[in-house]
Amino acid sequence: MKKAMILLMVLLCLTVCVACNDKSENTVAVQSISVTARGLSDGVLTLSEGDEVILSLKAEPSSYAGGFSFASADASVATVSGSGVVKGVSAGETTVTIQGGGASTSVTVKVKEYVPVTAIVFADGERTEIATGVRKQLAYSVLPENATTKNLNFFVTPENAGVTVTSAGVVEVADTVEGGSVFTITATAVREPSVSASIELEIATYELEDIKIVSNDFYTEITELTVPLDEPYRVLFQMAVPEKAIPAGEAIPTEWSSSDESVVTVNEKGRLAFHAMGNATITMAAMGITKEVDVTVTEPSGDFIDYYWLPADYIDEVPVTSLPTADGWHVWADFREGGTGSADARNFVLANYEYFTGPSSWFAGGGYCIEMGGWDNIHSGLEDDDTAEGGLPNLYMWTKVTLGEEATSVRAHFEYRQSDATFKYKLRFTAIDVEDGNKIYHFSSWQTGAFATDPNLSAGESFIEADIPEELKGKTVLLLLEYDDIDFPTDGILNGVESVNIKYFSVLNYDGTPIENALWVLGDDIISEDYTGSLVNDLGEVTGYTIFRDTINESTVMSNAGSGLVDRIDSGYYAEKLGRYGAPRKILVQRGTHDLYSYFMGDVELGNAASIDVSTVAGSIRYVLSKLTALYPDAEIVWCTPIYRYDVDEEFYADYIRVLNEICAEFNVEVFDLYDEIGISAENSIRYLNDGIHLNVDGRQLMLDKLSQVVGMYS
Repeated sequence: MKKAMILLMVLLCLTVCVACNDKSENTVAVQSISVTARGLSDGVLTLSEGDEVILSLKAEPSSYAGGFSFASADASVATVSGSGVVKGVSAGETTVTIQGGGASTSVTVKVKEYVPVTAIVFADGERTEIATGVRKQLAYSVLPENATTKNLNFFVTPENAGVTVTSAGVVEVADTVEGGSVFTITATAVREPSVSASIELEIATYELEDIKIVSNDFYTEITELTVPLDEPYRVLFQMAVPEKAIPAGEAIPTEWSSSDESVVTVNEKGRLAFHAMGNATITMAAMGITKEVDVTVTEPSGDFIDYYWLPADYIDEVPVTSLPTADGWHVWADFREGGTGSADARNFVLANYEYFTGPSSWFAGGGYCIEMGGWDNIHSGLEDDDTAEGGLPNLYMWTKVTLGEEATSVRAHFEYRQSDATFKYKLRFTAIDVEDGNKIYHFSSWQTGAFATDPNLSAGESFIEADIPEELKGKTVLLLLEYDDIDFPTDGILNGVESVNIKYFSVLNYDGTPIENALWVLGDDIISEDYTGSLVNDLGEVTGYTIFRDTINESTVMSNAGSGLVDRIDSGYYAEKLGRYGAPRKILVQRGTHDLYSYFMGDVELGNAASIDVSTVAGSIRYVLSKLTALYPDAEIVWCTPIYRYDVDEEFYADYIRVLNEICAEFNVEVFDLYDEIGISAENSIRYLNDGIHLNVDGRQLMLDKLSQVVGMYS
């Protein structure tokens, strides 16, 4: 009996203790509840009839482990499920209340009337024409103007035959598509698939009408030239009319001749060399067409700087460009839309210079960049293997700058546009010291690379970077970015590439003192560089951080991508290139856009959260975080998810974000859910994305606002 009483007392004590523990876990006092959702702004959630939005909740303190309840004041306007899914029922306004842990909050829900799409109209009617190897935006209208969702799906018939259409209606025709082919493009409304319209797309055919010898603008036909005897050489460009009459990668068979080779000679690629003062006629015979250029060679000018045709009087007129002096990377010449553009072009390019030679400066302006390179089917002899010295630049851009005492490095960010096969290039930075007899400094050897045609984008992006020699710091110099080409598909043809589009130049200033407010932004062009301006540069301006960025087009986490974070860490890039300026205060990571797409397409495995296999997305994320947290234990790391993209289903986002959250929680790393927080979706992507993937002006501002909040102000 006594033992039974003791056992009963023990059981009662255990019951009381368990009850106490349960009570302590479930009665954490919640001070506040914050709500985020797609379409939620300033406490108002706006959606259309039939739309569903998930409410994401965060309790303060975060240790609260209890649940939440949801209630709609008017279920005829909007309903809310027990898991926080709000659904618009009918036009009107109501309130959704959230309660939990003794606290409550509410969200005003405004439901707009859903206006369906009733018609799709192509501006070109029932038929339009497009050339092989061309990208073109289809002109169309979605009616009525106030339709709630104007997103369309595009289909091409026949399929897989060289013609593709993006969700934004951009048509791309492969170079392999024959002229005369006809395709049908059908557009259907995403929300009303029964509403559709079709247009026939005829691939144009071209017959050669003329071959012009053109000047450095590549359009103006020339019949005479006057050049000084000491000009290194001059190139006569050929342009087929129409340009597409000569297929990409195919040379124009040409015979060149000079009437007096004692004055001027011409090689098989149209390169002129000058030997004596006098006159001679250069004749071009090609494909049954004959053209002549009268050449007059005059007295030497004396204006050459080791093959750089830079007249002293012109240099003197160009104002000195002021470079920023604050620590960190600074964009100081921006040619993108919304940047400084044409206002700085004169400082970089000999826009109106009367001469043109192989090494020369020019621009084909407009858009969001300055272009170096050539147009399709402009035939020339600019290859450096034509010269005994080799390594001369075909083109260059230059400006006159005074380098600061703390100027450390220069960088040029560029986009390499192409229309067919892989194309290789050479770039390098050079400075001419105008204070010391025009002494030439090559900051580095030629830097080379190659971009294969990307099936999703028609361009590759990269940058070159070079350290500034100590002896040039504090001096006024001519800073040149030189361009050269190697391995054309066919010798002597500027074809298969449109141009190297220089987007901006930046300079790094560093005095040797560790930078305490460094913010590293490791991201692809979604976050780090977009098509409308420097998002990251603005982020630094808003938050007060000194920005160090690593931008890689098509960037990924995975090592087998060739340009992933795993590779960057293993190569020592961050320790050597960024870490030498001090440990970062914060690291903002945005990788995954291409990993997510590859996972969706079945090209790579997502892996599970515990994976250590760096050939999987999850294993790569774990590897990167283990390295970054070990290298920089005091840095606050924020990992951003991918934003919405039109060609990935939501379930794949959910899988990716779930795995990312699990891994980041282990390393005490904050996850910033751009997919959910930024509010871009299929319903509003036309407003924020220019191609269903990349941010436009509105999207950029939306991203800047959100990233500024998560980064916070430096203090």
